[in-house]
Order: sequence, then structure tokens, then C-alpha cells
Amino acid sequence: MDDNFENRVVRLENAVKNLQQSVDYLLANIEIKTKPAEPHVSQKTEIKPQKTEQPQITPSSPESYTPHKTTLVKHTTKPFTLPEHMKTSEYWLNKVGIALIILSAIFAFKYSIDKGWITPPIRIAFGVALGAVLMFFGLKTYKKNKHFSQVLMGGGIATFYVTIFAAFQTFSLVSHPVAFACMIIVTATAYLIAIRQNESVLSIIGVFGGLGTPFLLYTGSGNIPGLTLYLSLLLTCSCTIYFFKGWRMLLFFTVLGHWIILSAVQAKGLPADFSAAVFDRWSLQSSIIFTWLMLWIPPVAREILARLKPNSWTHSPLLFGGKPVSNDIQSLVKNYVHVLTVSSPLIALGLSMNLWAYSDKTWGWIMAGAAIIYGLASWILTRWKVRNSLIYTHILFGMLCFTISLSLLLEGNTLLVVLTGEAFVLFLIARRLNDRVIKVTSHILYGVLGIVVIVRMLLPFYEQAALSADSISNLLLIMATCVVAYFSSLRLQQRIYFVFAAIALDLWLDVAFTGNILLILFTSEILAIHFIAFRWSDKIALITGYVITGITASWVMIRLFVESGQGLTMLNWQAATDILFIAAIISIALKLIRDSKFCLVYLLASHIFILALLHREFSHLPNGQGFVSAVWGAYAILLIIGSLRLNNYHIRWTGLATLGLVIGKLLLIDLKQIDAIWRVLLFLGLGGVILFVSYYFQSLWKKDAGTGSALEKSNNSDPDE
Repeated sequence: MDDNFENRVVRLENAVKNLQQSVDYLLANIEIKTKPAEPHVSQKTEIKPQKTEQPQITPSSPESYTPHKTTLVKHTTKPFTLPEHMKTSEYWLNKVGIALIILSAIFAFKYSIDKGWITPPIRIAFGVALGAVLMFFGLKTYKKNKHFSQVLMGGGIATFYVTIFAAFQTFSLVSHPVAFACMIIVTATAYLIAIRQNESVLSIIGVFGGLGTPFLLYTGSGNIPGLTLYLSLLLTCSCTIYFFKGWRMLLFFTVLGHWIILSAVQAKGLPADFSAAVFDRWSLQSSIIFTWLMLWIPPVAREILARLKPNSWTHSPLLFGGKPVSNDIQSLVKNYVHVLTVSSPLIALGLSMNLWAYSDKTWGWIMAGAAIIYGLASWILTRWKVRNSLIYTHILFGMLCFTISLSLLLEGNTLLVVLTGEAFVLFLIARRLNDRVIKVTSHILYGVLGIVVIVRMLLPFYEQAALSADSISNLLLIMATCVVAYFSSLRLQQRIYFVFAAIALDLWLDVAFTGNILLILFTSEILAIHFIAFRWSDKIALITGYVITGITASWVMIRLFVESGQGLTMLNWQAATDILFIAAIISIALKLIRDSKFCLVYLLASHIFILALLHREFSHLPNGQGFVSAVWGAYAILLIIGSLRLNNYHIRWTGLATLGLVIGKLLLIDLKQIDAIWRVLLFLGLGGVILFVSYYFQSLWKKDAGTGSALEKSNNSDPDE
């Protein structure tokens, strides 16, 4: 023993010495390669570093040591392949062999039945003996060959299940209680051996056998209370083993099997009348609640303990044939506790709602209680002082339960208002805590509510008046969306909320108002959108403003060209609202739009609106076309004078084009439609004004004037200079 220890010490010392020599050799090479050239050496002289020979490494011990070259290995995710031992014929031969043995036993039973050679008790005894032999050799060979041993023991357990089934169902040799007790003993044996050998395979076989026992021993007369009690006991055993062993595959099969059986019992074992079989329904309801709690509390508790004491509460690896499964499958199942936390209560709720004929309000209060339970659970988890994502899962699911309870307790506008408040509060909490999960939940709820509000405003049977409950509840969501858009920190999020708020508000105004009030509100919205786009310097917000302005301008164009004037000329509400819209368009163009091209488009549109407004207001008067030509001419002269004072050739050419339009109208339309005296006055007055402007043209022109921020200064220069 001492000699071996001394040899090991000598080998370690030699290894350290060899490593030191290797490091010295590498450092020497690096110094030679990086040494700068001497300044006195000419450029033609070639400096060749002296060749340094690698030191000879001669270990003092007989066992030589050769240093290996260290390389960086790039870890890549390899596709899942079968383990090496599963590629051997030995692995599959024992599986095939045990399957053939079980089939031979079944065929022997069948053949003996057909020939009448062996009595039923002997057949059952043969099955028990075969199962015992397989179990014996399985236990005997466990230390030498685990895979082969598990195959034998699994075959023995399966043989016991088949034998008990045949003894009860086929030969009626034992009573139902005896057969049921034997099945329980076999299941318990599978669990105990699995725990003793610390192998999950036999426990999974026990779960399948235990869940299949009620169906294997089914007599036609359902006993739902007894069945639910048995399932609860089996679930307790499985979850307890999972809690202490961490066998996730056992938990997965337990979850799947129990929910399937409870669903089947509810679908086939209960009458359609909700008032019948009340005790059976309560038994099944108790089992549903117990299943929900067992699939929620133990996994969560074990996950927290694994965070607190990772060395004591480890998870067993997911194996396939003794080899860990691929990374993709590992990533799918790593959040299984979160999935169980959310799916188990939802499945329990669905089964319970199909079990009773309660009203929606009753289920709403039940879900409110569930929200309180999960809220308390999240608070308890925070007391463990472990920062775990399970806390957020419980919080979010509690919010989901609360939302479901609101949808069941409330209706219509009240529900919409409450859910809007909930979404807004979630947004504020997420903004305060900078929590991504709560923020995503808030966005999802806002998205659902936004779709609901848009659909409500498009459907004709909702009340569309501005002060109706439907309209006010819709407006509250739109206002909340505007606030979220204003306080959002992410530009993409801000854009999405802003665009939705603008479109929804535009639709809400169109539904709730009409006429002049609607135009005033549209004008205010357009001003607000352009102001926000100007402050944010955001292209998407500006495009939204362009689109809404274009839609509103189309409606204003119809008002000006199709509708007739109302009341006194230029002194009526219709004209006042149109003038307000035109003034807003001009203000936006001059102050809130940085792009000169769009600025000119807005100004040109406002010019067309002014001409149309003047035509609508004056054309209905006696000799109205003459009045229209007169005001158009005066307007054109004002444009020309203004362009001279501002030194802006865009306005000047607009005025000249308008003046040409007036002259064309005089010659083509007014000569036929107005009286002679009006023709004389129009031609005389317009000609005199034009002469006056042309005479004072140079004195009115201020070549050094500017036009402000709306138009580029490069556009102020006159090409005629």
C-alpha cells in the first residue's frame, strides 16, 4: 500500500516537472518570434532566430510521460442516437426472449383450454410459478446485468397481472376482493423493488398495472366511490415516490393516466341527469380536487427544495435505453412543473363544470377563490427567499383565474371596463417592476380587448350614442391604450399602441357622432396625432397622421362639393367647421411637418378646400356664379400679394394659377349665366385690380423675406430672378 502511494507521488512530481519544462519551451519560442529587429542592422540583413531545441523530457520513473497538445473542443449538440449497448444483439435478444416466453405461456393456457388437459387451478398455478421464476432470476442477476434483470422482473410482474386477470375473469377461481387485493400486492411489489434498486422502470410498469386494475377486474357494476378511493391511494403512492426519488417519467405517466381515467368515468359512468347519482358525483369531484392538489403541490415543493438544496433533491436524468435523451427533449420537459401548475387546475375546472349544472356566477366565484389560492401560494413561495420563475407562474395563473372569474361574474360593458382596468394595472406593475412576464400578460389582455372593442363598434346592434354605456366603455379602453402608448419605453410597443389607439378613436368618433361635431373632433384628433409625431420624430406615427388626414379630407371634399350651403353665407356652423379644418391643415403644414413635399401637398389641399368652400357658400345666391368669380379673384390677388411679401414662388404660382382659373370661368361660364351688368362689373373690377398689382409689383416684392419653418429656404428663391 505504501509502495503504491510512493509511486503515485513520484509520478505526480515527474508530471509537474514535465509540464513546467513544456511551458518554459513555449515561452522561449514566443520571445524569439516577437523580438524586434535591432536598429543598427541594415534592411538587407536577414535575421534568423536561432533554433531552440525542445528540451528532452526524461521522466525519472520507469513510466514515461508525454505531454499532449491542448486543443479547444467546440461543444455542439449532436443528434440523438441509440446507445452503443442498444445496438448490440444481446440487448434486443433478451427483450425478444421474454416476450416469446410470455406469449408461449399464453398459448399454453389457450392450448390446454382447447384440449382440456390441465384444470384451471393448475393453469393458474403455472402462471404464478412462471412469474415467480422470472422474478427470482431477475433479482438474482441484478448485480451482474441490470438491463437483463429488469427485463426478467418486468416480465414476471406482467405475468402476475395476466394470471390474476385469468383467475378472476376467465376461470372465476377467486372473488373480486381477492383478485383486487392480489393486483394491489403486485403493484406494491413493483413499487418496492423499484425503490430498493433505485430504478424507475418497474415503477412505471406498476403505474400501468395499477391504473389498469379497475378495467381488468371490471364486473359491469360500477362502484365510483370505491374507484375514486383506489385512484387517490395510487396517486398518493406515485406522487410520494416521485417526491423523494425525482422520477419524472413516473410522474408523467401518472398525470396522463389519472386524467384519462377520470374523464372516462365521468363520460361513461354517470347519467346525463345532473340531479341523479349525487353521491357518485361528489366522490368523483373529490377525486378531481385531490388529483389537482397532488399534481400541483408535490412537484412545486420538490422544485423549491431542489433550488434550496440541489445536492439532496436532484432530478433523475431522462434516459432512453440507459442513455440521456437529446437536448431538444430535455428542453421540452425542463419546465414540466410550470405546465402542471397551469394545466392541472384548468383540466379540473373543465371536468367539474361538466359534472354539475351550476350557473356561470357560481363558477365565477369558484374561480375567484382559485385566484386567491394561487395568489397566496405565490406569496408563500416568496417567503422561501428563492427567486424562482414558479413565483411568476403562480402570479400569472392567479391573474388568469381572476380574469376568468370576471368573465363569468360580469357581462357586457361592466366586464369590459373591469378587464380594461386589470390590463392597465398589469401594465403599471410591469413598468414598475420591469417584469417581462407581467408585461407580456398585459399586452395579450390588451390585444384581446382591442379586438373585442373593434368588433363591437362594427356591429350594428350595439348602442352607438356617445353617452351610451357601450360607447363609454369602448372609449375607456381607447384612453387606456393612449396612456400605455405614451408611457411605453420600447419604440415598437409604443408604435403598436399608438396606431391602434388612433384607428380605434377614429372609428369611435365616426360611430358616436355625426355632422359638424364629428368634423371638429376629427380635426382635433388630426392635430393631436401630428403633434405627437412631431414630438416623437416617429415615422410610423406621422404615416398614421397622413392616413387619417387623408380619410378625413375625403369626407370634407364630399361636404364641400356635394352638400349645399346651410344658413347665412359664411356665417353658419357648417362653414365654420370647414374653415376650422382648413386652418388646422395649414397649421400642420407650416409647423408640424418637416418634409417640404408633404407640406406642399397639405397646402395645396387646403387651397382646393378654400376654393370649394367659397363656391359652395356663394353659388346658391342670385347671380351666384358672379359672386364666386369675385371672391375667387379676390382670393387669387391676396395670394399673389402675400407671395410677394413672403418671397415665396410656390404661393405666387398658386395665386397666378387661381387667377387664370377665374379668368377661364369668366369666359366660359359667367358670360352665359350672369346678367350683363354683373359681367361688366366683374371684368372691370378684376382687370383693374390686376393692373394695380402689376403696377406695384416691384414695390410689394420683398426679396429678403422668409416663410418660416414649414418650407425649405431653398424654395424661397425665385427662379425668375
